[in-house]
Amino acid sequence: MSKIRNGIKLFIPPILLQFLSSPRKPHITNEGVFKNFDEVFKHYQNSTNYDAQDSLQEAADKAAKELQNLEAGNHPNISYELIRLNILSYLTAGLSKEKLSVLDIGGGFGASFLNMLSTCPSTAVDFFVAELPETTTKAKEIFQNYDNIKFIEEMPSPDQHEFDIVNFGSSLQYFPNYSETLTSCAQYQADYIVISDTPMGPAETFVCAQVNMADRTIPRWVFNLEEITSTMRDNGYQLIHKSVNYYEFHNFSNYDGKEAQSEQYNLIFKRS
Repeated sequence: MSKIRNGIKLFIPPILLQFLSSPRKPHITNEGVFKNFDEVFKHYQNSTNYDAQDSLQEAADKAAKELQNLEAGNHPNISYELIRLNILSYLTAGLSKEKLSVLDIGGGFGASFLNMLSTCPSTAVDFFVAELPETTTKAKEIFQNYDNIKFIEEMPSPDQHEFDIVNFGSSLQYFPNYSETLTSCAQYQADYIVISDTPMGPAETFVCAQVNMADRTIPRWVFNLEEITSTMRDNGYQLIHKSVNYYEFHNFSNYDGKEAQSEQYNLIFKRS
């Protein structure tokens, strides 16, 4: 093996060889342990909410291009986001209902809806995306020709609307009052509640600063896995699926103790 390695070295430029041989520093996505979002805002001068204006147009343009891509009959663009998005598609593909009603909380510019158009084309669905006003305004323009997706700024009343699935696609961690949010959503009595691509682990729930975006620092929760499971159980939901996503750039290797064991989890809860 040493002869093979030495032979390969003869054909690799010295600069590239030096790059490959040097140890890679882990990409830092998160840092710090805080009690709440306000502590992050005070600690970082460039801290901001996730929905900062400078990122909205970029996200809107991305959604418009992806919609055009799908309308042209092409596959979705390969992205780390497909891991998260496919969780919802796999679930809906296994349900035997003529039509599904989905509430996507913090669903941005309809990424989960776009993925369902591609992966589950025969599934009839009424898709509701609950978002902030700035996002819904731009999103309605993009999807103006689609009647089966609606962008709403206020959560519907449980007495007036029923949903088969409530979905948190990498969004629950950005809700300051996450426990109240979960309890409120349980009142819809949806068959399933999905929490995907969300940081959790064995450590007690804490807030960290998300620092992987240029000139932006965003507070977000890292949940205690048992706390989330217990909260859902208290609201009448049992955990039926648990899996972990792997991203080289989403890790907590710069932390110590139990915090370092945090992962990006996918959870599916079924109403008891």
